[in-house]
Amino acid sequence: MDTVGDLVGENTLLCLLEGDGKIGAATIGGDVVGGLIQQQAMGTISVKETNARFMTQTDAVMCAPLLDTLFEMVAGMLSITQGIRNISGYPFGEIFEDKRALTIALDQAECFVAWFILDLGLNPGKED
Repeated sequence: MDTVGDLVGENTLLCLLEGDGKIGAATIGGDVVGGLIQQQAMGTISVKETNARFMTQTDAVMCAPLLDTLFEMVAGMLSITQGIRNISGYPFGEIFEDKRALTIALDQAECFVAWFILDLGLNPGKED
């Protein structure tokens, strides 16, 4: 990886995370953004493929509570003090317009990467 921007795929929501004097970024795939918005708007998620589209400030605002909660939950699951310090304190701040803005905003030397896999269609009351 030459830059953080190399990790960013197409049709991705790019979010600035900032707080406690720290800055970070979150990238959310377009399918996850679409599923989250469908769940919030209709209470269900369509399985059909979504077309690539330009991500908006509205998308970012609708995803912000998920990001904030996700980072809090993950920090609470970590047992290593350094890991908690690395992952906590990054609330949603703003949307990045493009990969270039994301790359400029982050200090490449101080960067770490964390991957999260989400199941947006989880239905705890339904058996498979």
